[in-house]
Amino acid sequence: MQIYETAMSGRKGSVPTPIANELNTRENDLIKQGVPPLHPHGDGLQGILQEQRTFHIPRPAKAKGSAIFLVQVSAAKTEKTEFVSGDEPLRGQGEVIAHLDLGLAVPKDSHALLLRSGVLFCSTQTTCEFVLTPPETANVK
Repeated sequence: MQIYETAMSGRKGSVPTPIANELNTRENDLIKQGVPPLHPHGDGLQGILQEQRTFHIPRPAKAKGSAIFLVQVSAAKTEKTEFVSGDEPLRGQGEVIAHLDLGLAVPKDSHALLLRSGVLFCSTQTTCEFVLTPPETANVK
């Protein structure tokens, strides 16, 4: 049930899609079978999604700001990172991002490449946060 609830929480207010409709149908079928919703009002689910797409990397000395990176991932590894825009001192962090395990489930025998974008935020903390943007909101051209 939590998988369906979490998947649907990212779709609140979005235009219905065939996948969203299918998820909603399956969630409703579970409720009809007596499986109670774990989060009836979606409480905390956005936080769970945010946590799953946030990664921490060491902050470079005195670097502050933000940057957008594109990440190309295969079944084996991150194939490529590209600095798109942002604060110039963060450009070199693409190499660090390339070594993150982003947990993107590309099937082992697949030749597909996933393209995701993410935002790197660095403040005065000892680590920076790299946050993958949801695929439907990625600004990829």
